[in-house]
Amino acid sequence: MIGENITLGTNYYPSISFKTIYKKDYDKSSVMCSKLISNKEDLGELVVKIIPEENTLFIEEVFVKRNHRGKGLGKRLVAFAEEIGCRKRLSNIHLNPYSIDPYWISNTDLVNWYKKQGYVWNKGIMIKDTQDKDCYA
Repeated sequence: MIGENITLGTNYYPSISFKTIYKKDYDKSSVMCSKLISNKEDLGELVVKIIPEENTLFIEEVFVKRNHRGKGLGKRLVAFAEEIGCRKRLSNIHLNPYSIDPYWISNTDLVNWYKKQGYVWNKGIMIKDTQDKDCYA
């Protein structure tokens, strides 16, 4: 099941895992929050909204704690969101980039960071088409 102790490693963190801590289903969507953990330490979190009717996963929040930034964890969180969308066979990932810490990264730099991850700016939101992405069911 998605989010149940998926363990990965990085140069900075030999063992990191995603743990789903909240999931709520609504009439036309569901919301899920997952924590990124290493050695029982909370490194960050991801909040996504799944909208099957629109064939879309909306990334609500990607957050990495300040003392863990710049180590590739944001990319891991975004990749995890994309994996969720892929497994649910959603063809679009949407997000509205907004920096909650402009001293670390400005909104402009954040938009450019998402562009490097394959997202394009379209009418005020960033979109990534994942329709042809191969993933495990």
